[in-house]
Amino acid sequence: MNIIAKETSSVFSKYYSFLVSKNVIKLGVALIISNYLTDLSNSFTSTVISPIISYILSSGQIKSFDEFVLNYKGMRLEVGKFIHSVLRFIIMTFILFIVLRMFVEEDRLCAL
Repeated sequence: MNIIAKETSSVFSKYYSFLVSKNVIKLGVALIISNYLTDLSNSFTSTVISPIISYILSSGQIKSFDEFVLNYKGMRLEVGKFIHSVLRFIIMTFILFIVLRMFVEEDRLCAL
């Protein structure tokens, strides 16, 4: 029974060292944060940015980008949804740029 306890302890020890050495825990935390950051960006774009731009462009007639639709030779082109996605992409990449820039500068300071 003592051998089983040692082997179990050894397996957990190796597993823990794997998690720490391969930065799996940091990657998991970053994934969770990025998920919530995406939700925040989507919410900001759809509830703040989109209505303001829609109001300006349509003089108050259209409330959301999703309502911008072009009908061309029987095709329904949902241009508003595409614009909305482009805005979300720009916001997300800008936020990631700022965050990565902070980490790079922090790493430089730690290396000194």
